Amino acid sequence: DGFYAYDGTVPQLISEPLGREMLYDAVCGGCDKKYYASVRDKSGRYDLYVYDVSKNLWHKEDNLRILDCTSRGTELYCLTENGTIKISSVESRIDEDVSWYAQSGIIGKSSPDKKVIQKLKIRADVSPTAYVQVMIEYDSSGNFEPVFLMEGKQMQSFSIPIRIHRCDHFKFLFMGRGSAKIYSLSKIIVKRSDK
Repeated sequence: DGFYAYDGTVPQLISEPLGREMLYDAVCGGCDKKYYASVRDKSGRYDLYVYDVSKNLWHKEDNLRILDCTSRGTELYCLTENGTIKISSVESRIDEDVSWYAQSGIIGKSSPDKKVIQKLKIRADVSPTAYVQVMIEYDSSGNFEPVFLMEGKQMQSFSIPIRIHRCDHFKFLFMGRGSAKIYSLSKIIVKRSDK
């Protein structure tokens, strides 16, 4: 019924964030505090999920189908349909100019006590040669609009100069290149008038 972690006491279910959909044909391997799981969904599509043991987080990497694998040090060697590939840990590739993205879940725009979001603030550390493009999607439309570009500087708060459009809910998409850490996302809210 899922993936479990065992720390010497009682096994704990760790795959709840992946949802309730059945996954099949799992081929798994681990290296450098990461657990890689290539799984098939009921439609036949393969996805590669990675569990970060130190952060207790799952990430969906791509659609790689792994037939078998083995690890050595900070590298995972995978047999795929197209041949063998090597997956290296992020720590061993820290100097590479890697493109990445992260997407939030659904964020409601208003609350029952008539408060609405006035603006957003992000706390982030973006390395000097890196950037992060912040995009927003309204009401699950499927269209993400660019709203702010964070460029490499020391850690700071970025006040995003956007007014949230009239909507029920929204999502964020962060697309970046290079080394960046997003520490927090805060909503500045104000009380709405009764008029």
